[in-house]
This record gives sequence, C-alpha cells and structure tokens, in this order.
Amino acid sequence: MPFGMLPAVIASLAEAGVGIERIKSFLICDEISKRGITRLEYSRNKHGDTKTKLVETDNVDVFWDKDGVQPTLSQITLAVENDELLAVVGQVASGKSSLISAILGEMYVKTGSITTRGSMAYAAQQPWIMNATIRENILFGYKYDKQFYERTIRACALEVDLKMMPSGDLTEIGERGINLSGGQKARVSLARAVYSRADIYMFDDPLAAVDAHVGEHIFEHVIGPNGMLNTRCRILVTNAIPYLSQCDSVALLKGGKLVEIGKFEELNSRKDGQMNALV
Repeated sequence: MPFGMLPAVIASLAEAGVGIERIKSFLICDEISKRGITRLEYSRNKHGDTKTKLVETDNVDVFWDKDGVQPTLSQITLAVENDELLAVVGQVASGKSSLISAILGEMYVKTGSITTRGSMAYAAQQPWIMNATIRENILFGYKYDKQFYERTIRACALEVDLKMMPSGDLTEIGERGINLSGGQKARVSLARAVYSRADIYMFDDPLAAVDAHVGEHIFEHVIGPNGMLNTRCRILVTNAIPYLSQCDSVALLKGGKLVEIGKFEELNSRKDGQMNALV
C-alpha cells in the first residue's frame, strides 16, 4: 500500500469505528412494545373521498420509559380524518412532539389505544440529512418522477437555493459535501416527506426553522388548505398563531394533557378558555 494512502485509510477506519458504535447502540436498545398500537391498511383508490379517520387515539397514556410512573401524555383522545389538517399547539414541554412520537409508535402505551390507517411520513424538528446529494436526500429510495419532484421542490421553497449551488440538486451535502443552513435542512426534510406520497403527514414545527415569508410559502403551497397535501391527513405541531384559523381543527396541550380541541375561532372566543393565554 502506498504510504500516501495512509491518511485516507486511517480516516476510513475512524469512520468505520464510529459507525460500528452507532450500530451497536441501536442493536442493544430495548424494543418498544407495540401494545396498544394498531396499524391498518388504507387505500385512497378504494375509499375515494369517503371521510375516514386515519389517526385515532382513545384515552391513551404514553411513557418514554417502559417502567415510568408519570405518563408523558395522559388521557389523550382525538381523531384526524383523511383530508384534515390538525394543528397541535401548546407551551414548551407541553407534549406536542411527544404526541407525534406516540403516533409513530416510539413510546410505550400503558392504557388506551392508538390506531393509524395507511402510510406515514414524518418531518422532524431536528432534520436528519444523509451524506449524499440533495436529490438522493429527497427521493430517499423512491423512483425519480421529474414532474412531481420539481413540483415538490417549488412547493418547499428550494428552487432558489438549488440554483445557487454548484451542481444544483446533485450537490453533495453532509459531512463530505457542503453545509446547509438550519432552514435549508428543514426544507429538504419537508420535501422528503412530501415526495413520499404518504397517507398521513406529521410535521414537528417545520415553520420555526425558516423566516416568515418562506414559512408563508410553505404553508400555502404544502401544508395549508390550498397546498399539495390538502387531500391528505396532516398533523402540524406549531405555535405560529396566524395559521391556526386555516386549520380544520386545533388541539391545545398543557402539561401532557389535551385541554381543548376544536376550531380556532371557537376556542379563541371562549373568555375562560386556555387558547387566550397562548395567543
């Protein structure tokens, strides 16, 4: 082996060591029990425009720790239909992100039940980016559909960013490529979710990572009533008050409990309601 290759070999071995430790940590994790969680099939072709509850939680208590005593979320009952946009709001540490994690099956259900119908897509609050091209990050293994892909790029406000990159959407990102800003990572993660053509979409505060006009663009063209996903089931964690009136319903969490749910106008008009304190 040429001596000049030694630094590259050492770097590769170091990366392999990190990868092995990550795999080891994953493999020794406790498996999360699927008790109380039901996954059912759903076909848009079969059901058509018929109203169908794609997400249902019935008086559910969930824990992060399987031996936990105090539930992270308690007595949560809600339902989201196939074309509904539900906004989940509340103060910091009220349980908003935990609700999405529970629906995804990442928490322990002690009482009650969680039922979902169809495929799910999730855009996390902390986006995960692969060491690959932007296109590969968005496609995430799905077949390249040029028309739908370009529509997704425009809707997620990535068009201008890609034009500024050296190789457009074929630009490498991650550890071996260019660094993206927090807002760019959030939009790539959002585009990945949109491109998956799922039945259920869960967005954990995607508007917080972008500036106001980009947030308006994303809500209008992706999440909102006139967006690409307006016929899909959407759960949006946000505290962006201006968008709540455009949501079909709003769920207000406080201390791990669902204290109010309904139309924003109705909740906001209650003089003794909890929504007034948030607004």
